[in-house]
Amino acid sequence: MTGFQKQVNNQPAPGVAGAFASANPRAIYVTGPGGLVAGTNGVSVARFGWATPVSGSLDNGERVDSNAALVAAGAARTPSLFVANTQQGNFVTYLAESGLSILPGMAMEGFTRGDFWAACTTAATRGQKAFANLLDGSIAAAAAGATIASNAITASFATNVMTVTATAATLKIGQIITGANIPANTFITSFGTGTGGNGTYNLSTSPGTLSSQAAVGSDYVETRFSILNTCLINELAKIGYGD
Repeated sequence: MTGFQKQVNNQPAPGVAGAFASANPRAIYVTGPGGLVAGTNGVSVARFGWATPVSGSLDNGERVDSNAALVAAGAARTPSLFVANTQQGNFVTYLAESGLSILPGMAMEGFTRGDFWAACTTAATRGQKAFANLLDGSIAAAAAGATIASNAITASFATNVMTVTATAATLKIGQIITGANIPANTFITSFGTGTGGNGTYNLSTSPGTLSSQAAVGSDYVETRFSILNTCLINELAKIGYGD
């Protein structure tokens, strides 16, 4: 019973991860009769998710993943929805006392609009935008239009192939690549000779022929949600979206 409550705080927590942060209007992601199901790796509650049609589905169902690299190649990197904490999580660890995961194949729902509590992996200030981690759906905060750099690289480009000659960190499939003359929504779709370090990588766009230049790899994409309160790193932030 390691998770059993052992203390009572003077002030109650403002909320729990994934819970509704207000009674303002909210909207559920609309899909076909087959509804939404968690993808093959499951889905994390209180994070962003990416929905994509199930291949061969006869009832227009869609699956949700917490990793943008698992959705159809060429699909938009912006998350489809936020996975709220509406008692749709499961205990995936034996004898666990809590959990924020949805098992693969389980029916679920997600929201495209509303106000929610979410753990922020960076310090945040009210008015910033919520950015989604492309690899796990977690949230970071930054100014609108910013690029949250995960590594700095030096690379050349020929059609849709990027040849990396220097990288400050590990490159990953799904990571967004930005730089001079590189089209928007350019990301790594698959490994060539490179598997994280120097080598070739296949991209979602064709920047054309570019000689060796600096570029930035980022694990984050800006969402439509905004940060509604100031918080420290790993604290709960309110995120909201609406007109």
